[in-house]
Amino acid sequence: MKKKQLPLLFLCLLPIISMGQRQYYIKYNQTINSVIGSKSSGFERSLGFSAGAGYRYYFNDAYTLGSEILLTSTRLYEQKMINRELMNYTNDIRFFRLDVPLNIQIHYPRWHYGFGLGGSFLLNSSQKQTFTPLVYESDKSVLIDYDTFPVAEIFVKLSAGIRILPNLDLNMHYYQGINDIGKQYGWKKNIRVGLGLSYSLNPTPPIKSRGVFSSGASEMAAEQFKIIEIRNIIRHRVRKVSDHPNQVNINISSIGAGDSRILSIDLNSSSGELSVTGTRANIQRPSFPLYGVINYVSLDAFGNNPFECVFRFEIYEPGNWEIVLQQ
Repeated sequence: MKKKQLPLLFLCLLPIISMGQRQYYIKYNQTINSVIGSKSSGFERSLGFSAGAGYRYYFNDAYTLGSEILLTSTRLYEQKMINRELMNYTNDIRFFRLDVPLNIQIHYPRWHYGFGLGGSFLLNSSQKQTFTPLVYESDKSVLIDYDTFPVAEIFVKLSAGIRILPNLDLNMHYYQGINDIGKQYGWKKNIRVGLGLSYSLNPTPPIKSRGVFSSGASEMAAEQFKIIEIRNIIRHRVRKVSDHPNQVNINISSIGAGDSRILSIDLNSSSGELSVTGTRANIQRPSFPLYGVINYVSLDAFGNNPFECVFRFEIYEPGNWEIVLQQ
C-alpha cells in the first residue's frame, strides 16, 4: 500500500470507530506453559503469568475491536537421566515477553468470545542446563545466552469471558505460537493456556440478549435492568416511570408498620448525586448503565432485633426509575 493511501484509509475508518464506545481494562492471568515438537515430550508443564492493560471499541452492542499490551513470564523445565554418561540432566528455561495481540470479540449480556492475532517480543530469557555426574564429585552447569531464542514470535489466541460483577470478568484464553522457538530442540509451537480476571475502568454498554447463532433480525429487546442481590427483602418493585428526567427514586417501608422499623439507610451508586431523607432516597442525574447498592437496617416484626437488608441492582436504560422495597 502506498504511503499516500494511509491517511485516506484512516479517514474511512474514523467514522466506523467513532460509532462505538471505547473501554479500557486491566487484566491478570495465571498460565500453564507447554511446547509441542519432535523433541519436547520431556518438558513438564509449568506455571507462568500475564498481566497488562487493553482497550476495545464497541462498534455496536455485539462486536468489538481492540488491542492489549501484556507482560508475560513463562517457564519450561526438563529433567532426565543420561544413562550412557551416568548423569542426571536438567534444563530450566525462562522467558519474559511482551505480547501485543489484536482482538476481535463478539459480546452477549454476560459472555464474550474472541479471536486474536499478534506478536510476542522477547525482553529477556535464560537457560540453565545442569549435568550432575553420578560418579563424580562436582556438578557441571552450562548457561546459554537468550540470543539463542528468536526475538519475535507470531501467535494466535482464542479467548472467552464471563461477567461476574459489573466491571469484573473471569477470562480464559488459549495461546499458540506459529513460528519455531527452539530449533536446536526440535520445538515447533509454544502453547499457553490461561485463566484470570479483567477489570473494566469504565462501564460496559448495554448488550442485547440473543441466541449464539441468531441473526440481528431475531434479537430480543435489550435488558432494561438487573437485580444482582436481594437479602431480607420480602417484596420489591423496579419500574421505569418515564423517559425524563434521569433519576432513581427509592422508597423503603416495613409491611404493616410503615417506616417505623427502619433505622438507617446507606445508598451507593456508580454515578449521580445521592440524597437520603428518612426512608426515601434519590439518585439525581446518574449516568447509565448505573450500578447501585442499597443497605439498610430494620427491626424484626416484634421491634426487637435489628437485621440488615441489601438490594444490589443495575439499570441500563436512561429515564425516571422507581424502586420500592418492603420487608
